Amino acid sequence: MITLKEYLKIESVLKMTLNAAQTKQIQLFQKSITEKDIKPLATKDLHITLLSGNEWKRIRGEYKGKELKDVDFNITFEKPQRIEGSDGRVSYYSKIIQQKQMNDYVKELVGVVNRGRVYHVSIGNKTGRVGDSVREVK
Repeated sequence: MITLKEYLKIESVLKMTLNAAQTKQIQLFQKSITEKDIKPLATKDLHITLLSGNEWKRIRGEYKGKELKDVDFNITFEKPQRIEGSDGRVSYYSKIIQQKQMNDYVKELVGVVNRGRVYHVSIGNKTGRVGDSVREVK
């Protein structure tokens, strides 16, 4: 068991931070992006959103300070993809390969999932600020 503070952050969304090996893989992906107007996200901002929206808002208060089960599988990433949002945002992201395992983990962890969520890490966008990435990916 790990404490929530170690890997998961309770904010407006439930986030999982990356470990050292995952961060290294993402940083290599960031260096591979050659598009001139894309800036990498800072290492401190790299994360996987596990749950957001109404599903998370209803239950997040229950999880402050609670001990939660750690991920028991390796998380690896696909090659980066570019996405354009309908609002003009452009970003690059890497999907995790273990989509079903992560969905099962989140369901076991908190009892609900976001239907259709694609677990990914945003790695770069036009500003380099985490909030400026395209939120929903396919």
